[in-house]
Amino acid sequence: MSRKLNLSRFAISLIAVISSLSPFLADFNETHVFNPLWPPHAKFHNGQTMTLGFICGIISLYFLWFRKVSTDIENLKMSCLFAALYWMAMAPAILYPGTAFADPEYGGLQSFSLGGFPITQVHMDFLFFIILGICYYTESNRLKKSS
Repeated sequence: MSRKLNLSRFAISLIAVISSLSPFLADFNETHVFNPLWPPHAKFHNGQTMTLGFICGIISLYFLWFRKVSTDIENLKMSCLFAALYWMAMAPAILYPGTAFADPEYGGLQSFSLGGFPITQVHMDFLFFIILGICYYTESNRLKKSS
């Protein structure tokens, strides 16, 4: 089994860590968890989603680095799946009735700057899918060649 750090494994690991931590960094503030306008049940589902991101990231790291029962390619597949699950669930959430990316009092869709480019939640969803697909392809090819 070849579990050395390379660019694909680094990128998958980074997305898994971001999936685990970003819900808390983005939501544990006045716009979500401490928003007095949110009813308790909305906060419950926010907590559920935050926990889902954390769990998916941890399971992704487990399959990528620690699981030894299955083949490396099967572990890689599961790692990529769990790294993507949180983002897969977030992408269609905007399609539900009455949803918005952010509440109007907070200025709509929020972004942060990465290298001078504004990055939104929508960008993150698609960017992570593309990165994980490329990483799966390159790492699975490397594993096939090394076996």
